[in-house]
Amino acid sequence: MHTINKTALSIAVALACSMPLNAQEASTDKEQASEKETVSLEIISVTATKRKTRLMETPVAITALTEAELKRNGVNSVKDIANLVPGLDISTATDQAAPVISMRGVRSTNITELGDPAVGVHLDGIYSPRMQGALALMYDIDRVEALRGPQGTLFGRNSTVGSINVISAKPEFTGLYGNVSIEAGNFNSKNIDAVLNIPINDEFAVRFSGKGLKRDSYLEGYYDPNQYDSRRLSDDILNAPVISEDSYQGVGQTITQRENWWIDGAGTDPEAQKVRALTPADKSNFYNNADEYSFRISTLWEPLDGNFSNHTVFQKYVNDSNNNLDLVNCDKIRGRSAELGGDCTNFLPSDNTYQAVVNVPGKLNLDITYLRNTLNYNINDEYSLVWLLGYEDMERSSAQDSEVGLDPWDGATYFLDGTGAESFSTELQIQSDEYGDFIWIAGINYFHERTKTLGYYDNPMDDKAFWDQPDRSTDALALFGQGTYNLTEKLHLTLGYRFSDETKEDKGGKTYRCSNADGCAVGWLNRTDLNNLPVDYYEDPSIYAS
Repeated sequence: MHTINKTALSIAVALACSMPLNAQEASTDKEQASEKETVSLEIISVTATKRKTRLMETPVAITALTEAELKRNGVNSVKDIANLVPGLDISTATDQAAPVISMRGVRSTNITELGDPAVGVHLDGIYSPRMQGALALMYDIDRVEALRGPQGTLFGRNSTVGSINVISAKPEFTGLYGNVSIEAGNFNSKNIDAVLNIPINDEFAVRFSGKGLKRDSYLEGYYDPNQYDSRRLSDDILNAPVISEDSYQGVGQTITQRENWWIDGAGTDPEAQKVRALTPADKSNFYNNADEYSFRISTLWEPLDGNFSNHTVFQKYVNDSNNNLDLVNCDKIRGRSAELGGDCTNFLPSDNTYQAVVNVPGKLNLDITYLRNTLNYNINDEYSLVWLLGYEDMERSSAQDSEVGLDPWDGATYFLDGTGAESFSTELQIQSDEYGDFIWIAGINYFHERTKTLGYYDNPMDDKAFWDQPDRSTDALALFGQGTYNLTEKLHLTLGYRFSDETKEDKGGKTYRCSNADGCAVGWLNRTDLNNLPVDYYEDPSIYAS
């Protein structure tokens, strides 16, 4: 029995000793797991102050989006990040094929060479002057930084209420790798992007990346042979079934069909005066489709025994789609009384926001070439030099139906081959290190842009305006500086100053007018004569009255 008691006591002592040990091991495992979780938290670095800082330590209202977040939310261009950034809204000026970016309710709608945006767009830290450049497909991105609030000190006059910086992924020395991603979706959407990283040696690496996007239109589209100008419509559309011998018979789905005040007396061709059915459009080549691609070649040079790094980017973006249209918001006017104009059921084939009735097939040819270079040079342990160079060349042409079948007064806007912009910018910065009580940056920036515009607005019944602006230029020079003094560990004082000198110039720019009154247009209700003219007849400024 004594033996049994000793055995029982031994077992009890062993159990008593093992319990805290197991608890301690469990506690240690939890602590280690917690430490691993803490260590695994992603540290995001940003360049909101033109120097690399941690996101959580940067005193700017900023949203940083990583490539994983962009892919998860299906982002293809700047327009798609609007729902991811507080206070950001992005619409589209369809006549200029450019986004209009507003932040905190402030924007500039003048996106021509005469105006400056309220939110600046930067690519790898270099300003992109034409807002069309923001459409360049997003792919192989390190991050997107959206800064809210005035950023004029560091980023200039084009960042009154904010700035967006799209930062591409740099080549890496870690090894040879690549990937290809293919997606398919609604509206016959096909999306492909690819990356190839090649380290040439320990000091030099090259990165190739590209993206292609093709998608049918998501609109319910129709071609209307009853509109005044039918020169761009096919014979099948022009010979659509007759639904009424004349207008004002209450037959048809649109105003142009039912109550077109001019159609009965417009021209000498009886067949052209009959009201015809609408022809559904082919979604593959109708407005609001997508047919675009881009590729990028970048290099990184970091000598092991040197004190500098140089990052060079060449990028190409091509958009060959059928342009975009402004749409009627049928949801907002649903049920509106006839006295106030009615709702979509009164002037469109169906009560659906995503539809359009046109007589001008859309066209957009946008071609942008970028060249960017960033040199970082460490002068010593306390100071560094940053030199930015940027070049951008944009060419575009387009055709867009202006009234979208909502008014019998026909109209369209055209930009011709030769329209485009070319710009150059350079910026030199000197920065202190980030370890002292006083951290500062100073720099000088020079920007030059030259634009050319050839295009016209055509009201087929009467007035036309031709824009001939062969040489509009902007030259801007700026000096800036900003410093932050750490008063205490938690209190900092930041002061900044920027001086800008800018000149905008127009050499030889003219706007010509053509109308029935001056004999340039074919005259009132001469629809037959108009439609016998070539489609490019009014693209010649020499026929316009000066």
